Amino acid sequence: ELADRIREHQPKDIDFIQALNGDLVMCYQGLPLHSLDNPVDEAQKVFDNVKNTKYNTFNIVYGLGLGYLFKRATMETEGTIVVFEPHLDVLKTTLEVVDFVEEIQRKNTFVINELKDLRRIFGHYFYKGDDVCIQMLTSYRIAYPEILSELTTLLQESYRTSIINQQTMLYKTRQWSVAALNNLFDILESPDSWGLKDRFKDVPAVLVSAGPSLEFAIDTLRKYQDKVMIIAVGQALKALDKAGIRPHIVEVIENLNVSQQFDGVSCLDQLTVALQPMTHRAIYELPVKRLLLNFPNSDNIARWFGDIMKRQLRGFPNRGSVSFCAYYNAFHFGNEPMILVGQDLAYRDGKCYASGTSYDKIKYELDEEGKVKINYNEELYETIGKTFEMNREEFMSRKESQEKEIMKVKGWSGEDLHTTVTYNVFLNNYIDIAETELERYEKVLINCSIGGAYIKGIEHMSLQECLENRCNLNHGINIDQALDDYYEEFKIAEEDYKRFVRGIRKTEDDLNDAKKIAQYSINLSNSILKELSKKVINEKYVDGLVDKLGKNDRKVINVVKKTRLINPFINKELYEYSKGYSREAENIDPENKIENLKDNVEQSLKLYEAIINGAESINEILPAIIEKNKERLEQYIDLQKVK
Repeated sequence: ELADRIREHQPKDIDFIQALNGDLVMCYQGLPLHSLDNPVDEAQKVFDNVKNTKYNTFNIVYGLGLGYLFKRATMETEGTIVVFEPHLDVLKTTLEVVDFVEEIQRKNTFVINELKDLRRIFGHYFYKGDDVCIQMLTSYRIAYPEILSELTTLLQESYRTSIINQQTMLYKTRQWSVAALNNLFDILESPDSWGLKDRFKDVPAVLVSAGPSLEFAIDTLRKYQDKVMIIAVGQALKALDKAGIRPHIVEVIENLNVSQQFDGVSCLDQLTVALQPMTHRAIYELPVKRLLLNFPNSDNIARWFGDIMKRQLRGFPNRGSVSFCAYYNAFHFGNEPMILVGQDLAYRDGKCYASGTSYDKIKYELDEEGKVKINYNEELYETIGKTFEMNREEFMSRKESQEKEIMKVKGWSGEDLHTTVTYNVFLNNYIDIAETELERYEKVLINCSIGGAYIKGIEHMSLQECLENRCNLNHGINIDQALDDYYEEFKIAEEDYKRFVRGIRKTEDDLNDAKKIAQYSINLSNSILKELSKKVINEKYVDGLVDKLGKNDRKVINVVKKTRLINPFINKELYEYSKGYSREAENIDPENKIENLKDNVEQSLKLYEAIINGAESINEILPAIIEKNKERLEQYIDLQKVK
């Protein structure tokens, strides 16, 4: 996209003058972008303030100019570099007159012209523990302070988002993966939502969340429910059911036991529930009409399952919230427009959720200092906390952590609304969707969550106005029939059951191989540490062991790649290994070199042990899946003959 914009752009307001040291200085709109004394020296002085030049830095170079600072950064840092040049005139002119081929070919170097691209790059390349550094030319800091302010605000938000996402992934992936493995048989027998691509083209989709504004939309939604496709999150189901509205799809992704969202719902046996592999087992066991699988992007369990079943399982971005699952399903189904209802992303009028929804008893009030106080109490624990399978202390601790992360965002009319850091992450995700997806894919997303947080880049209006003026309500598609037809098309054959059993048994063998290879590395590591603890070290012997360990490490890497199922079980150790492993050069002080080697071997040991523990955990679950579903499987295949 940037290449196309550069190609079509005709630069203007560019001039060149000579600095006192003879180097060229670019002028933009009459402003010299570099020092008039010595541009190279200026770039060096700016870069000298960078404290970390190692691989674990995320560097933003604000302002390209003629590239003096950019070239200095690429020469001296191993980390990620993002050059942000906000002026297309400057960017195109510089790329025409300066050779940046070598710099741009670095795989972790990016050139951007719009800040929306920084959010995506940051989310992909920044890791918890990395240093973040902004380097800028004096001219840009003085002449364009509003752009700098926007840049720093986006970085702060992206930092918070990345930390939350990575903390969640580090400490939750193992738990999610165990849940997904225990759901495997239902995953085998359920179709996934990818097969519904464009089946509801031009049918309006109302994506219902449980925010306080849902109350303003529910009467309108009941009136038009036969004209639109309703995709609701589980938290909103009870309120819809009470109003006589049956959603076509209910989205649930939670790994917690949220089955109480379905308690007392009158239309339970008519519901299609969309869930993910890691959704709590209790949701899979609900007596609903049918299940629909949503596979997340880059999910190791889904990839492994696709491998053993010889299916191409394609997934959707997750973005951390069930409401985004609803959005991506509607996006994929071809729904037009997509309409947000109850997506407040903020608290209002003492309410955290709309009346009648599953968690409407969670409320807040402001104390004398204007701080939000949430009513987590004994009664709330008895009615909600226990269903999450939390103990009392865990549930009550949510109050303090949630109140601690309260912040303010702007509402529809520019008023201040209280929200949480997590909701603000979701808000920024919607802004990112508006910036990067809607125009590119010619999609329309309209926010009808009256009075909630304002989402930049998306139209805001009432549901009544949206349905009457922006929707084709005469599309002629019978939504229920289309879903019925899709389920009729989905068939599981005898060969599918055989592949399933073969795949599980083959994975058990691969995991046992992984254990053997990791154990050999543990033995080598312990031998190295034992030798390094001696007063006189046999360096030749140690070098030989290190060489063997390096060769075996390549086997470890290959077996982990081959048995991708193990990745969620070693995620935390893999992260700590990548952060803690020293990459210092060989020509360091001999004593430090020994300490460096000891630290690296000890760091590696934790990873090898995690591989063994992970393989053992998975190999306890896999055979139990076959045993638990033995009776069902033997209706289709002879388990004794499946090799």
